[in-house]
Amino acid sequence: MKKITAEQRQANIDTWRDMYKFVVTSSDADFYAKLKEWFVIGSALYYYLFTERYTMVDDRAKNSFWHYGKVYISD
Repeated sequence: MKKITAEQRQANIDTWRDMYKFVVTSSDADFYAKLKEWFVIGSALYYYLFTERYTMVDDRAKNSFWHYGKVYISD
């Protein structure tokens, strides 16, 4: 996004780090319980199934650009 403020940039970085920490450190039960707080389930499922169908499993780890856009929504 052009003309992003320093506060928006830092909020985006902090949110990304929190999401990454959640994925890496959560237990199975915690992961399933809080998954909807971090991901749009339909979108993530579509991405997973698309890469599975077209045998693009390697693309799940590269050439994908995850983002968290809620910081850009104004009051």
